[in-house]
Amino acid sequence: AMIEEPKGIIYIDDGAVKALRNGKSLLPAGVLKAEGSFKEGDTVTIATSEGIPVGKGKTNFSAQDINRIKGMKGEKVKELLGTKKEEIVHRDNLIVFT
Repeated sequence: AMIEEPKGIIYIDDGAVKALRNGKSLLPAGVLKAEGSFKEGDTVTIATSEGIPVGKGKTNFSAQDINRIKGMKGEKVKELLGTKKEEIVHRDNLIVFT
């Protein structure tokens, strides 16, 4: 399959970087901001707060929604967006750079 060009960037905190490297999904609590105009299902770059890419993956939410839920815990996210999902990028849809 062709490698999709990322449509945007999700910046995450150091705790989230560690979690991804330990095989975890990306949750809203660790997100600092989203940049670009991507939508659900698009491929995005995941970067540290300094902008260093740590991985890429398929996002479950649009950039607009991510910026509404960044920093929030799961139940609050589900309530606000009326969704069952809380992972921004599920670990199954994630490639972490080493």
